[in-house]
Amino acid sequence: MKVYIVKLTKIESNHDHLRTNEVEGVTNILPEVGKNFTLIGEPLTEGANVRIINTTEIKSVDKEENTIIFKTLNSTYQLDILGIKEIE
Repeated sequence: MKVYIVKLTKIESNHDHLRTNEVEGVTNILPEVGKNFTLIGEPLTEGANVRIINTTEIKSVDKEENTIIFKTLNSTYQLDILGIKEIE
């Protein structure tokens, strides 16, 4: 299976559910209109195993090389693809 090593940056939002403005992690599916986006990263809380970011439904996607700007109902994000890794 292929996973993408990514950095998610919050550009703007009308809420603060994402506790930091940037999150690095992995995802196996890039943002698509009509779907949610999920990212797994390092935890913020001591003793936790992972940090899971899950957006609401994506309304628009603009891709340029290794950068994707996407909008949900409440937020705009930038996703930078840092690499691709094959895992078993």
